[in-house]
Amino acid sequence: MPDCTNLECGPDLNNCPGENCGTCDAGYTCNNGTCELGGAIPGDLCPNGDSDCPVEFPTCLGSGDLTYCSKACTGPADISCGAGNCCLDLSGGDFFCWDPSYCPGDSGPGDPCPFTGDVNDDADQCEAGLDCLGIAASDTNGTCPGGADSECTDISESWNPSCVTGNCGASFCAAECVAGACEAGFVPQDIPDLGCRCVPESDSECTDPVNNVGCDANQTCAPAGGASLVCIDAGSVPLMDDCTDNPCVEGHVCMALGTVDRCYKLCDADANTGCPGTGDWYCGGWIDVDRWGFCVPNDLCTMGGTECTNIDDGLGCIIWSDACDEFRCLFTSGDAEGVACSYSNSCLDGLFCAGTPGVCTDVC
Repeated sequence: MPDCTNLECGPDLNNCPGENCGTCDAGYTCNNGTCELGGAIPGDLCPNGDSDCPVEFPTCLGSGDLTYCSKACTGPADISCGAGNCCLDLSGGDFFCWDPSYCPGDSGPGDPCPFTGDVNDDADQCEAGLDCLGIAASDTNGTCPGGADSECTDISESWNPSCVTGNCGASFCAAECVAGACEAGFVPQDIPDLGCRCVPESDSECTDPVNNVGCDANQTCAPAGGASLVCIDAGSVPLMDDCTDNPCVEGHVCMALGTVDRCYKLCDADANTGCPGTGDWYCGGWIDVDRWGFCVPNDLCTMGGTECTNIDDGLGCIIWSDACDEFRCLFTSGDAEGVACSYSNSCLDGLFCAGTPGVCTDVC
């Protein structure tokens, strides 16, 4: 009778005793009772946990809508994940099997890489030790109705612009900073959940929107997506005035956060600096824009009062302090009572985001 340990899979194969003859050798996968070279790829969804996963990759990673069937492995040299798959550190020394879309490739620092599944989706994965960073495709970063990457002129070429169904995004491989510094051609950038990474220098038209450095007279240096900055025409409309028909003064940008287009001063969202020296202001950031933001009113208010509505539509009185003893005006997403929420300023004025997961709730 053959020794079935680590050789075969499935019930009672080749006269093996018992109901299970073991697992396949490293590099092989169990397929309908037969050990085959390579074979299955990890990554099946498992919303119900481990029970949804195949025997080859029995461990469900993640939760909610982000789930992934895998199995533990010992390190990059471990070939038990199967041909084409790889063994990578999930976090803190916990290694698991990943499909080829996660495995290291040949793209070096600054090279394009697949990001969010569609940006530069034909590029190779980053080399081991590099992270694939970028900005998701959105009309905020420019449009490309002709479908060509070259139409994405609002994004620096050094970020490898990518046209995705008419909208522009970008991606690049980034190395970790060394003592807070980077090689020539790259600048240090603090990335949430990752830390300092070396980002390709952009070929922006200007360098500093807060102090309006790099543009001609009667122009303003403004964010254009990612780390790119461009020069736009300036006008005569001052802070918080209606700019529907005329551009703002230098150092300001025209935006419709409420129901009216108003001029907001540009600021440094990372450092929360650059806002007017008088009154209460908050430097809010843009989605898909690195570092730079715009100053919004942040006056003290009373829940249920009228202080915020006197400033502009779209503002709500939001809990500001951890002790719930200070309230300030912030722009809200306008979610109604009972609607699921994620942020403190998701709800309409007079409501707050309570619980986990959050729900817009009336204040009492």
